[in-house]
Amino acid sequence: AEYMGIQSIHLFNCVKYNNVTMLFQGLILLAILVNGKSSPIWTYVCNTIYVEEDGLCEKQFSRINESVQSLATCRLRCGTQVLWPQPREFVSSHNVTWFSADDILLATVPLEVSFSRPNEDGKRLLDQATLIFKETLAKMYPPGIKPTATGVKFYLYASIKDANSRFVIGETSEEYILSVTNDGNDGKTTTIKAEIKAETFYGARHGLETLSQLLAYDNIEKNLVVVTDATVVDSPVYPYRGILIDTARNYVTVNELKKVINGMSMNKLNHLHWHITDSASFPLVISSQPNMTLYGAYSPDMVYSKTDVNELIEYANLRGVVIVPEIDAPSHTASGWQWGESAGLGTFVACLNIRDWMKYCDGPPCGQLNPANQQMYDVLYDIYNDVIDMFKAPNLFHMGGDEIKIECWKTSEEIQNYVYEHSLSYMDLWAEFQRKALNAIQKHYGTDKPVSTIIWTSKLTIDGNLQTYLNNKDYIIQIWTKIDDEQVNTLLENNYRIILSNSDALYLDCGFGSWVGPPGVNWCSPYKDWKTIYENDPKKLLKNWDVKGHLVLGGEAALWTEEVDDLHVGERIWPRASAMAERLDGSNTELPKGRTSISLPPGPHGQARYYTSCYSTPMVPSE
Repeated sequence: AEYMGIQSIHLFNCVKYNNVTMLFQGLILLAILVNGKSSPIWTYVCNTIYVEEDGLCEKQFSRINESVQSLATCRLRCGTQVLWPQPREFVSSHNVTWFSADDILLATVPLEVSFSRPNEDGKRLLDQATLIFKETLAKMYPPGIKPTATGVKFYLYASIKDANSRFVIGETSEEYILSVTNDGNDGKTTTIKAEIKAETFYGARHGLETLSQLLAYDNIEKNLVVVTDATVVDSPVYPYRGILIDTARNYVTVNELKKVINGMSMNKLNHLHWHITDSASFPLVISSQPNMTLYGAYSPDMVYSKTDVNELIEYANLRGVVIVPEIDAPSHTASGWQWGESAGLGTFVACLNIRDWMKYCDGPPCGQLNPANQQMYDVLYDIYNDVIDMFKAPNLFHMGGDEIKIECWKTSEEIQNYVYEHSLSYMDLWAEFQRKALNAIQKHYGTDKPVSTIIWTSKLTIDGNLQTYLNNKDYIIQIWTKIDDEQVNTLLENNYRIILSNSDALYLDCGFGSWVGPPGVNWCSPYKDWKTIYENDPKKLLKNWDVKGHLVLGGEAALWTEEVDDLHVGERIWPRASAMAERLDGSNTELPKGRTSISLPPGPHGQARYYTSCYSTPMVPSE
């Protein structure tokens, strides 16, 4: 009280300078002294002057005997910017109701889940997703704050029509309808009802995610608050919305990969492209070929076992995320492949660890599979079989396939002789490898379970080679060159499905120091800020969108890890990838009014990042 009194005296001294605002502060502080009860100095009000209908919460001094509003509650009641990605339809009365996590999590659980025509797998997934939702609510409370029962009953009804848990591009619906209502008070109990209707588990899970964004912790009421009398309808425009994480350049722990999945689920991103292997390391345990990790892993504890993979697949599935494995070949293959000669199987890799890497590969250590050695194929087929089994026959399998250096193959006398004896060009040799690798994968799946294979853009996918060597029914092409690369239009004109990861917008490692070569920034600089990513709109940037737009499956933000480890993964991805998430989820062609760096944190990047362990880079000063 003595401290507060001193502060109030200083505040009253400010009156000499006609500072009326400071006078109000002084009166509030005196009220605190007299009442012995804390009252917030600040309140937040929704200002629609500058952001029109969307509104923006502004901080103002509170007035004595007037109700105050927390920032979290203001955001829920102010416009539509609280939801990320922005849905197709969002209608809200901006009414709110306060409730407690105990109203949901007590033994007499008032949270009820109903199912419409589910099978056992669908019921299990939806049950588990609901538990995750409830756990999220409990984590919203700050440390040391316990939920205070309010007598509110919160009912959640979720129904799905197709409970098949296998996600198929272009077939699986992610649409949902969410309605939240306050059904009134019977004199004793207030009843809140949230209803989610969806075709599949994936849509229902997105509905749960949206519901969690209509909730917040109110630091004035010390309880949770939810928007009521609201309806949300949404379905993503693009079926493929992904993140690439490279775990070969620097090892990324299973726990950190789970955090990435957490962030993806919050943003309704649905594909985690796991770039597992590269020249630097081979960390995936292959039971049929244990030498791959023995020779290829950084250390025995920097590997991914079958148990790790199964754990990640289940963790991702429950959060609406499909894991797409990539075994990069024939380039980017040094570590793990060194043991062929010592085992009497010949040379598996050409130009292995050659020093002049700028000529023979695009980054050290050098290595490119030897297509002249049939024993190499036998090992590669074993790897494919183990990976397909480990990942439960994924619908999408990434084969890598970029940055082949013909000069590397020319260093091998064995390869030179093979090309000569079979009357092949080196492009023919490359295509022969690709055909054999594809056949091995397709043979494992058989005709009953077709697989879509993905490869990166390369010289094999340029005009002429594309039509000669690659069937558009077999491959999805992932773009890593710039968006204005003529190759993109060529692919679409020839009816190839594509995924955009164009490096001029979606490479998250750009703008940092170069880890090899001369001093300065890396090859894909400058840094890609969230606005650059948001404006990477396929509808605006692709020349033949009107005719070929249906072939654009979506996009993927890529994080290569030459200069990234566990400590930096989250801050490099978030919240920039969130901009891509909204771009691919919605149909807006312009930056929506109110979508500024100020509006980024209220989505899944402010308080949410703390209770999901999904850390992101701050975009604005704390409010």
